[in-house]
Formats: sequence, C-alpha cells, structure tokens
Amino acid sequence: MLNKASLDLIKRWEGCKLKAYKCSAGVWTVGYGLTTAAGFIEVGPDTVITQAEADWYLEKTIEKFLAEIKPAITAAINENELGAFTSLAYNIGPTQFRKSSALRHFNQGSKDRVPTSIRMWRKAGGKVVKGLVNRREAEVDL
Repeated sequence: MLNKASLDLIKRWEGCKLKAYKCSAGVWTVGYGLTTAAGFIEVGPDTVITQAEADWYLEKTIEKFLAEIKPAITAAINENELGAFTSLAYNIGPTQFRKSSALRHFNQGSKDRVPTSIRMWRKAGGKVVKGLVNRREAEVDL
C-alpha cells in the first residue's frame, strides 16, 4: 500500500462522491474517481455507493494499479516517488502511465526531466483543466 502522504494526495484530488457524476472528460465516475475502466463495477448515472464501498474501491484500485505499474519501474524509487506515480496512473490509467515519458525519464535516471513530463498530463476532453494543473504540481511536489 502507499504511504499516508500519497494516499492523502489521491483522496484530495479525486474527491469522493457517493452518487455517480460525469467527470470533466465526460466519463461516469463515483467514489474516489472510480470509473468502469478500473474493472470493479459498471458506473452509470444511477450508481450510488456507500462511504465504506468508496474506501474499499479506492484501496482495491490502488492495489491493482500498483501491481500494473511497479513492474515497469526499473530504477530505484522512494515511497513518495511511487506515490506520485501511482496518483498519476490513477488519474490517466496504468497503460498510459507505462507509455509516459515521465516513466521513461525516471527509468533512464533523468529524474530532473520527470516533473516536466508529469506536467504534460493536464488536459481532459482536449482542454487544459486547472484542477489537473494543480494536481500535477502536487504530484511533482510529493
């Protein structure tokens, strides 16, 4: 599992809504940013979950994403770096994360180039979203 700072970062930027809503990219979302793509439940306009379910889905989604991204990380990584990468993967999806220049630069030992690569992921629906700009800064700071 992630350290507290990393978990708090994801919770802060995802927020928690127990009734489904459409995110800025137009995708049905519930809990802490849970979508159908995470593979746990089908999220639609009538989806409602409890706080306990939201917490459980968050834990399971983080576990799943960690299992998907950790094998791609070949350089030594500390807890906060792993947390920042998990937050990014949680937001953009593990497949996109594995293809990212942030991961490539990190694995090549060019950690100084990672922040710029993380900051590139600031659009939803083709538009720059202030919340994503702020989230990327929080991930870089972590």
